[in-house]
Amino acid sequence: MTTRTRHSQSTPVTGCAIPINLETNPDANAFNTSQKISIQSGILRLTRSEADVATIVGHELAHSTMRHFEKKDINGYIGAFGGVMIDGGFLLGGISTGGAFTGYLQTAGMMAYSVAFEMEADYVGAYYAARAGYDIAGAEEVLAANVA
Repeated sequence: MTTRTRHSQSTPVTGCAIPINLETNPDANAFNTSQKISIQSGILRLTRSEADVATIVGHELAHSTMRHFEKKDINGYIGAFGGVMIDGGFLLGGISTGGAFTGYLQTAGMMAYSVAFEMEADYVGAYYAARAGYDIAGAEEVLAANVA
């Protein structure tokens, strides 16, 4: 088995205030904490070009610009509120649920629209990469390969 080494050089240009970190990690993953974007080096095995990397970075950036983290939190609060009402109703009837409905509905609320958020981040992220001058032909392949 032969090992290929690929070298490339990029010149960073500041375009936003969210830092992008390349982490030495064999996992093929990228994620956004709303404070920073982390690209694990293992994901580079799945990319064919700098445009593919730009599409992945665009996807993660889109989560921030489309405010997915805030929307997820709001959905969780709404779910938790419903759970508090149900748990309170049971408690008025003399039955303690230990907050089970609150916890479950908060989790369910936070998961609401997660597939839609990912699809939106795919679309907006590809748009960002294209607007940055990258040829995004085949972007759907790199995005599909990175679905967890």
